[in-house]
Amino acid sequence: MKRFLMILLLLNTLILSGCTSLNEVQPNRDYSILEQINIGDTVVITTVTGELIKLSVETITENKISGKGKNVDVVDIEKIEKIEFSGIKTGGLTLGVILVVSAGALLSLMAIF
Repeated sequence: MKRFLMILLLLNTLILSGCTSLNEVQPNRDYSILEQINIGDTVVITTVTGELIKLSVETITENKISGKGKNVDVVDIEKIEKIEFSGIKTGGLTLGVILVVSAGALLSLMAIF
């Protein structure tokens, strides 16, 4: 039973880790970077000095992005990546896990008989 729970915990961890993607926010002529980020988004900011800052956005102004006690000046930002849910990755990972578990169960049953 403990082995089953450990396997279930491992599979759950794998499934949850496959649910997100890190997508770079690109400026374009229609929308600035700040117009593509919303309050509540989780972002990874790379500063011009190379520092990586991960935060959940609480406030956005023309000059600053803030969250969880961290403030980043817009002029200090080299790159912004937004963490987003990926349904394709989640579906693929889920299908893969189901196939592996089914194959393992089938092999176990075959070994018994």
